[in-house]
Amino acid sequence: MNIWIITAWDDGGDRMNEVMDVIFDEAFVAPKVAELFAEDEQIVSVKVETWYRDADDPDASFYEVEMFWREDE
Repeated sequence: MNIWIITAWDDGGDRMNEVMDVIFDEAFVAPKVAELFAEDEQIVSVKVETWYRDADDPDASFYEVEMFWREDE
């Protein structure tokens, strides 16, 4: 099972890797990134960390990160 942790940074210093959402279905990741950029013009980047966790294991393993920048939108 994958878990996506969505964090954001803004140009005002109010958000510095602040967790904005935790998503359990990959289909909702891209829409959430677009929503964050649309809702708050101060957000300059969004990081999506992908973690994997077996259903019977309480620990998760980090295995991927993807950065999105406002300029890329």
